[in-house]
Amino acid sequence: MSSTLQKLLRLRERDKRDARQLLAQAQGRYATNEAMVEATCAQLAEARERAGNEGDPTLLSHYHSYQLRMEMERRHQERALQTSAAEVEAARDGLRHRVQKAHMLSTILERRAEEARVAERRAETSLLDELAVQGWWRESA
Repeated sequence: MSSTLQKLLRLRERDKRDARQLLAQAQGRYATNEAMVEATCAQLAEARERAGNEGDPTLLSHYHSYQLRMEMERRHQERALQTSAAEVEAARDGLRHRVQKAHMLSTILERRAEEARVAERRAETSLLDELAVQGWWRESA
């Protein structure tokens, strides 16, 4: 029975490792999306500075269309960032759940091992008591 539990514990440990990898990947995607949003915001700020210095209506029109495209791109990236944040949270919850399962199994295994040690000590004590009683009977007879 305990070998089955040990195999199950090994599977739970593997699940934990896989969950940690998923969390790391999700955090990597989140960091990438966050960097993209920051880069887009920096590009918008730079374009805003350049357009503010020029009085040419054509340049202002180009800036406005560029700003609209970049704003749409930024919004898209913000949605991707929110999705990545949700993935990170889901991966973190999955890891927490798998850690709890593995801990529960290790606790069960420890309890079973302790029960086996107690039973073994009782059997040994019982055997020693029986031997002592037999020795006493021999001496008294």
